Amino acid sequence: MFGRFLKILCLALAIGAAFIFPAQAQQTRFAKKDIGVVFMHGRLGSPDYLEPLSRALRAEGYLVETPEMPWSRRRAFDATVDETMREIDEAAARLRARGAKVIIIGGHSLGGAAALRYGASRANVDALILVAAQWNPQWIGWQRIVGPSLVRARKAIDAGQDMDDYQYLTNEGEPASMRAHARGYLDYHRADSAMGVPASAKASTRPIPVLWLSANGDGRNVREQEANTFESLPRHPASRHDTLISPHISATTPAIGPIGAWIEQLRR
Repeated sequence: MFGRFLKILCLALAIGAAFIFPAQAQQTRFAKKDIGVVFMHGRLGSPDYLEPLSRALRAEGYLVETPEMPWSRRRAFDATVDETMREIDEAAARLRARGAKVIIIGGHSLGGAAALRYGASRANVDALILVAAQWNPQWIGWQRIVGPSLVRARKAIDAGQDMDDYQYLTNEGEPASMRAHARGYLDYHRADSAMGVPASAKASTRPIPVLWLSANGDGRNVREQEANTFESLPRHPASRHDTLISPHISATTPAIGPIGAWIEQLRR
Protein backbone atom coordinates (compact mmCIF):
# COMPACT_ATOMS: atom_id res chain seq x y z
CA MET A 1 0.00 0.00 0.00
CA PHE A 2 2.78 2.45 0.94
CA GLY A 3 4.67 1.63 -2.26
CA ARG A 4 1.58 2.42 -4.36
CA PHE A 5 1.09 5.70 -2.47
CA LEU A 6 4.72 6.63 -3.02
CA LYS A 7 4.41 5.96 -6.76
CA ILE A 8 1.30 8.18 -7.02
CA LEU A 9 3.00 10.92 -4.99
CA CYS A 10 6.08 10.86 -7.22
CA LEU A 11 3.90 11.09 -10.33
CA ALA A 12 2.01 14.08 -8.93
CA LEU A 13 5.22 15.83 -7.98
CA ALA A 14 6.68 15.20 -11.43
CA ILE A 15 3.65 16.73 -13.12
CA GLY A 16 3.56 19.67 -10.73
CA ALA A 17 7.27 20.32 -11.20
CA ALA A 18 7.27 20.03 -14.96
CA PHE A 19 8.54 23.58 -15.40
CA ILE A 20 10.88 23.91 -12.40
CA PHE A 21 14.34 25.10 -13.36
CA PRO A 22 17.32 24.31 -11.09
CA ALA A 23 17.74 28.01 -10.30
CA GLN A 24 14.06 28.23 -9.34
CA ALA A 25 13.72 25.02 -7.38
CA GLN A 26 11.60 26.68 -4.69
CA GLN A 27 9.02 27.88 -7.22
CA THR A 28 6.31 25.32 -7.98
CA ARG A 29 3.92 27.51 -9.97
CA PHE A 30 4.44 30.05 -12.71
CA ALA A 31 2.15 32.97 -13.45
CA LYS A 32 0.57 32.96 -16.91
CA LYS A 33 2.64 35.99 -17.87
CA ASP A 34 5.76 33.89 -17.22
CA ILE A 35 4.86 31.40 -19.96
CA GLY A 36 5.71 32.05 -23.60
CA VAL A 37 4.40 30.03 -26.54
CA VAL A 38 5.90 29.93 -30.02
CA PHE A 39 3.36 28.34 -32.37
CA MET A 40 4.10 27.66 -36.05
CA HIS A 41 1.76 27.35 -39.02
CA GLY A 42 1.73 24.48 -41.52
CA ARG A 43 3.21 24.08 -44.99
CA LEU A 44 2.28 26.82 -47.49
CA GLY A 45 0.16 28.50 -44.81
CA SER A 46 0.68 31.68 -42.81
CA PRO A 47 0.21 32.84 -39.22
CA ASP A 48 -3.20 34.25 -40.16
CA TYR A 49 -5.13 31.02 -39.65
CA LEU A 50 -3.61 30.63 -36.18
CA GLU A 51 -5.31 33.81 -34.99
CA PRO A 52 -8.15 32.05 -33.05
CA LEU A 53 -5.59 29.98 -31.14
CA SER A 54 -3.14 32.83 -30.51
CA ARG A 55 -5.97 35.16 -29.48
CA ALA A 56 -7.26 32.58 -26.98
CA LEU A 57 -3.80 32.08 -25.47
CA ARG A 58 -3.18 35.82 -25.21
CA ALA A 59 -6.59 36.28 -23.58
CA GLU A 60 -5.50 33.83 -20.89
CA GLY A 61 -2.41 35.96 -20.23
CA TYR A 62 0.25 33.89 -22.01
CA LEU A 63 2.93 35.48 -24.20
CA VAL A 64 2.61 34.30 -27.81
CA GLU A 65 4.70 34.41 -30.99
CA THR A 66 3.35 33.10 -34.31
CA PRO A 67 6.19 33.81 -36.77
CA GLU A 68 5.94 33.37 -40.51
CA MET A 69 8.09 30.32 -41.16
CA PRO A 70 10.31 29.44 -44.15
CA TRP A 71 7.67 27.05 -45.54
CA SER A 72 4.96 29.70 -45.98
CA ARG A 73 3.78 30.18 -49.54
CA ARG A 74 5.39 33.63 -49.64
CA ARG A 75 8.78 32.50 -48.31
CA ALA A 76 8.75 29.25 -50.33
CA PHE A 77 11.34 27.26 -48.35
CA ASP A 78 13.87 30.08 -48.25
CA ALA A 79 15.85 28.55 -45.35
CA THR A 80 17.42 25.20 -44.46
CA VAL A 81 16.42 23.14 -41.43
CA ASP A 82 19.33 24.46 -39.35
CA GLU A 83 18.51 28.03 -40.32
CA THR A 84 14.90 27.39 -39.34
CA MET A 85 15.97 26.23 -35.89
CA ARG A 86 17.82 29.52 -35.46
CA GLU A 87 14.66 31.41 -36.43
CA ILE A 88 12.81 29.57 -33.66
CA ASP A 89 15.67 30.51 -31.31
CA GLU A 90 15.00 34.15 -32.20
CA ALA A 91 11.25 33.81 -31.58
CA ALA A 92 11.92 32.24 -28.18
CA ALA A 93 14.43 35.01 -27.39
CA ARG A 94 11.77 37.63 -28.14
CA LEU A 95 9.48 35.96 -25.63
CA ARG A 96 12.21 35.89 -23.00
CA ALA A 97 12.87 39.57 -23.63
CA ARG A 98 9.18 40.15 -22.83
CA GLY A 99 9.55 38.31 -19.53
CA ALA A 100 8.87 34.66 -20.33
CA LYS A 101 10.53 32.23 -17.92
CA VAL A 102 9.03 29.13 -19.54
CA ILE A 103 9.12 28.43 -23.29
CA ILE A 104 6.67 26.14 -25.06
CA ILE A 105 7.30 25.40 -28.74
CA GLY A 106 4.36 24.21 -30.82
CA GLY A 107 3.05 23.93 -34.32
CA HIS A 108 0.54 22.50 -36.74
CA SER A 109 1.41 19.96 -39.46
CA LEU A 110 4.91 20.86 -40.70
CA GLY A 111 5.01 23.43 -37.90
CA GLY A 112 4.52 20.56 -35.45
CA ALA A 113 7.34 18.62 -37.09
CA ALA A 114 9.56 21.69 -36.67
CA ALA A 115 8.60 21.93 -33.00
CA LEU A 116 9.58 18.28 -32.50
CA ARG A 117 12.91 18.86 -34.26
CA TYR A 118 13.51 21.89 -32.07
CA GLY A 119 12.84 19.88 -28.93
CA ALA A 120 15.28 17.22 -30.11
CA SER A 121 18.05 19.73 -30.86
CA ARG A 122 17.70 22.35 -28.11
CA ALA A 123 17.88 22.24 -24.32
CA ASN A 124 16.17 25.60 -23.81
CA VAL A 125 12.60 24.44 -24.47
CA ASP A 126 10.33 23.34 -21.62
CA ALA A 127 7.41 21.68 -23.44
CA LEU A 128 6.07 20.88 -26.92
CA ILE A 129 2.61 21.11 -28.48
CA LEU A 130 2.18 19.15 -31.72
CA VAL A 131 -1.09 19.39 -33.67
CA ALA A 132 -1.42 16.90 -36.55
CA ALA A 133 2.38 16.93 -36.73
CA GLN A 134 3.44 15.36 -40.02
CA TRP A 135 6.55 15.34 -42.18
CA ASN A 136 7.92 12.01 -43.31
CA PRO A 137 10.15 12.40 -46.39
CA GLN A 138 11.85 9.06 -45.71
CA TRP A 139 8.65 7.28 -46.78
CA ILE A 140 9.25 5.63 -50.15
CA GLY A 141 5.93 6.90 -51.54
CA TRP A 142 7.03 10.45 -50.72
CA GLN A 143 10.33 9.96 -52.53
CA ARG A 144 8.61 8.59 -55.63
CA ILE A 145 6.84 11.94 -55.95
CA VAL A 146 9.66 14.34 -55.07
CA GLY A 147 12.63 12.33 -56.36
CA PRO A 148 12.90 13.98 -59.80
CA SER A 149 12.49 17.41 -58.19
CA LEU A 150 15.31 16.66 -55.75
CA VAL A 151 17.60 15.86 -58.67
CA ARG A 152 16.70 19.17 -60.32
CA ALA A 153 17.14 21.06 -57.04
CA ARG A 154 20.66 19.66 -56.60
CA LYS A 155 21.54 20.68 -60.15
CA ALA A 156 20.09 24.15 -59.59
CA ILE A 157 22.21 24.60 -56.45
CA ASP A 158 25.36 23.47 -58.28
CA ALA A 159 24.57 25.93 -61.06
CA GLY A 160 23.99 28.79 -58.64
CA GLN A 161 20.30 29.00 -59.51
CA ASP A 162 17.51 29.58 -57.03
CA MET A 163 13.74 29.45 -57.62
CA ASP A 164 11.92 26.80 -59.62
CA ASP A 165 8.73 24.72 -59.63
CA TYR A 166 9.05 21.51 -57.62
CA GLN A 167 6.73 18.63 -56.76
CA TYR A 168 5.45 17.91 -53.27
CA LEU A 169 3.05 15.49 -51.62
CA THR A 170 -0.28 16.96 -50.45
CA ASN A 171 -1.94 16.01 -47.16
CA GLU A 172 -4.25 13.80 -49.24
CA GLY A 173 -1.26 11.93 -50.69
CA GLU A 174 -1.47 13.50 -54.13
CA PRO A 175 1.36 15.15 -56.11
CA ALA A 176 1.23 18.92 -56.54
CA SER A 177 3.55 21.67 -57.71
CA MET A 178 4.90 24.67 -55.82
CA ARG A 179 7.39 27.45 -56.41
CA ALA A 180 10.35 27.06 -54.03
CA HIS A 181 13.97 27.92 -53.32
CA ALA A 182 16.17 24.98 -54.36
CA ARG A 183 18.34 24.94 -51.26
CA GLY A 184 15.53 24.90 -48.71
CA TYR A 185 13.34 22.59 -50.78
CA LEU A 186 16.14 20.04 -50.97
CA ASP A 187 16.94 20.17 -47.25
CA TYR A 188 13.29 19.64 -46.25
CA HIS A 189 12.32 17.02 -48.83
CA ARG A 190 15.34 14.71 -49.10
CA ALA A 191 14.85 11.28 -47.57
CA ASP A 192 17.35 11.89 -44.75
CA SER A 193 16.02 15.36 -43.87
CA ALA A 194 16.53 16.28 -40.22
CA MET A 195 12.99 17.68 -40.28
CA GLY A 196 11.43 14.22 -40.65
CA VAL A 197 9.21 13.36 -37.68
CA PRO A 198 10.68 9.84 -37.24
CA ALA A 199 14.23 11.26 -37.33
CA SER A 200 13.37 13.92 -34.75
CA ALA A 201 11.72 11.38 -32.46
CA LYS A 202 14.78 9.15 -32.68
CA ALA A 203 17.02 12.12 -31.82
CA SER A 204 14.89 13.08 -28.79
CA THR A 205 16.67 12.06 -25.60
CA ARG A 206 15.35 14.50 -22.96
CA PRO A 207 11.98 13.79 -21.32
CA ILE A 208 9.89 16.98 -21.52
CA PRO A 209 6.10 17.38 -21.52
CA VAL A 210 4.58 16.80 -24.98
CA LEU A 211 0.97 17.36 -25.98
CA TRP A 212 0.35 15.59 -29.30
CA LEU A 213 -3.08 16.10 -30.86
CA SER A 214 -3.87 14.08 -33.97
CA ALA A 215 -6.76 14.90 -36.33
CA ASN A 216 -9.29 12.19 -37.12
CA GLY A 217 -9.63 13.63 -40.63
CA ASP A 218 -6.18 12.29 -41.43
CA GLY A 219 -5.89 8.71 -42.66
CA ARG A 220 -5.70 5.85 -40.18
CA ASN A 221 -2.11 5.06 -41.16
CA VAL A 222 -1.11 8.67 -40.51
CA ARG A 223 -2.81 8.71 -37.11
CA GLU A 224 -1.26 5.39 -36.16
CA GLN A 225 2.16 6.69 -37.12
CA GLU A 226 1.64 9.77 -34.96
CA ALA A 227 0.53 7.63 -32.00
CA ASN A 228 3.48 5.27 -32.39
CA THR A 229 5.91 8.18 -32.68
CA PHE A 230 4.46 9.74 -29.53
CA GLU A 231 4.96 6.45 -27.67
CA SER A 232 8.60 6.34 -28.81
CA LEU A 233 9.45 9.71 -27.24
CA PRO A 234 11.23 9.85 -23.86
CA ARG A 235 8.48 9.49 -21.31
CA HIS A 236 7.32 12.40 -19.17
CA PRO A 237 4.35 11.98 -16.81
CA ALA A 238 2.68 15.14 -18.13
CA SER A 239 2.80 14.06 -21.79
CA ARG A 240 -0.53 13.40 -23.48
CA HIS A 241 -1.76 12.11 -26.85
CA ASP A 242 -5.34 12.57 -28.03
CA THR A 243 -7.31 12.74 -31.27
CA LEU A 244 -9.35 15.75 -32.35
CA ILE A 245 -12.59 15.48 -34.32
CA SER A 246 -11.35 17.65 -37.16
CA PRO A 247 -9.99 17.76 -40.69
CA HIS A 248 -6.23 18.17 -40.88
CA ILE A 249 -6.31 21.70 -42.27
CA SER A 250 -8.45 23.23 -39.50
CA ALA A 251 -7.22 21.21 -36.51
CA THR A 252 -5.82 24.21 -34.63
CA THR A 253 -9.31 25.56 -33.83
CA PRO A 254 -10.67 22.50 -31.96
CA ALA A 255 -7.22 22.23 -30.39
CA ILE A 256 -7.72 25.50 -28.49
CA GLY A 257 -9.53 23.93 -25.53
CA PRO A 258 -7.18 20.95 -25.05
CA ILE A 259 -4.10 23.17 -25.41
CA GLY A 260 -5.36 25.68 -22.84
CA ALA A 261 -6.31 22.96 -20.37
CA TRP A 262 -2.96 21.19 -20.76
CA ILE A 263 -0.88 24.33 -20.22
CA GLU A 264 -2.96 25.15 -17.15
CA GLN A 265 -2.37 21.64 -15.80
CA LEU A 266 1.38 22.06 -16.26
CA ARG A 267 1.32 25.49 -14.67
CA ARG A 268 -0.19 24.28 -11.40
